[in-house]
Amino acid sequence: ERILSIHARDGAGRWRGLGVSYLDFRDFQAATRTFSGLAAFSQSAMTLGDDDRAAERASGAFVSVNAFQMLGEKPTIGRDFVDQDDQPGAPAVVILGSRIWSARYGADPTIVGRTVRVNGVPSTVIGVMPDGFRFPVVSDVWQPLAHLPGVMNQTRDTCGLHAFGRLTDRSTQAQAQAEIASIAARLSREYPPTNRNTG
Repeated sequence: ERILSIHARDGAGRWRGLGVSYLDFRDFQAATRTFSGLAAFSQSAMTLGDDDRAAERASGAFVSVNAFQMLGEKPTIGRDFVDQDDQPGAPAVVILGSRIWSARYGADPTIVGRTVRVNGVPSTVIGVMPDGFRFPVVSDVWQPLAHLPGVMNQTRDTCGLHAFGRLTDRSTQAQAQAEIASIAARLSREYPPTNRNTG
């Protein structure tokens, strides 16, 4: 009940069914005081490949490094993402879901540290999430947000990320809504070509 989702609205206050841009998300992260943290994700199909197995399509997501921690979840083996994983040019890493770990890799605990190909890119497996964890909906594979193709070059009117945050113990939903609206209004003034009439 402390997790809130952030979506875009137009100038008339109508929900547009959009998420936020990467740049706006970073600005929200830097400015918020009512949230203990903000995270973002983008769902995507991913292809897993190995030298000794046929390639397999899986539902996946690119997530900011704090996403699992904010949800109160952590890998059952291996480790979570860290800040160094979510930098442009960082070595590719991946966390697997329990379902695909069991079905594809026989629940082998030595999978951690091995290299698999994700969308053709060699990626080190750093962890496996608990059984039943498939955030945001049915994902089985996760990579850091920085590995989302083109995300670092997106403009502010590319609203493809889903953002959410955990309220601080002292904050209410109404306070958070007011704060996010205020930040969005400032961004609308500062970046009118992309953010005008967007809240």
